[in-house]
Amino acid sequence: METMKLKCDLTAEELETRRDKLLTELETIDALTEEKKETTKEISTQIKGATQRAFQCREAIRRGYDMREVQITEFRNDEKEIVIKRMDTGEVVSRRPLTDDERQTELVGLDTPAKKEKNEATPKTKGKGKTGKASKGKGKTEGADNSEGAWEAAKDATGGGDE
Repeated sequence: METMKLKCDLTAEELETRRDKLLTELETIDALTEEKKETTKEISTQIKGATQRAFQCREAIRRGYDMREVQITEFRNDEKEIVIKRMDTGEVVSRRPLTDDERQTELVGLDTPAKKEKNEATPKTKGKGKTGKASKGKGKTEGADNSEGAWEAAKDATGGGDE
């Protein structure tokens, strides 16, 4: 026997089944559309990252070098400069003249203005040192401005005085 597709009216039960199936399929479409958006966003982010890394590699190849964090040491040389040197290769990478504050020489017992400000911000208190004896300082705080005591010490050391 042969078959042929022909029009058939749906019963009330078949209409209800088809409505349920339609709602399920519409929900599936919404979920897949949302999943596609999320997947597209994730893949777009991955593409953007790969593109950026490729660009960085291309630029490093073109320049012939790359910028990296390297340990350095900074020191004062005899030519009144601050020198910055790489620890890995020993290469000097920068030199600059000393600032006015860096050029100031310290006299025993006298503080430079910059050091005085630092000492006032973080004062050292007198007390017992490594030997366990109380520090000598005529009641003054160590590291504070002790110019009067320093002046007296300088006069005594040079043999000068009021006598």
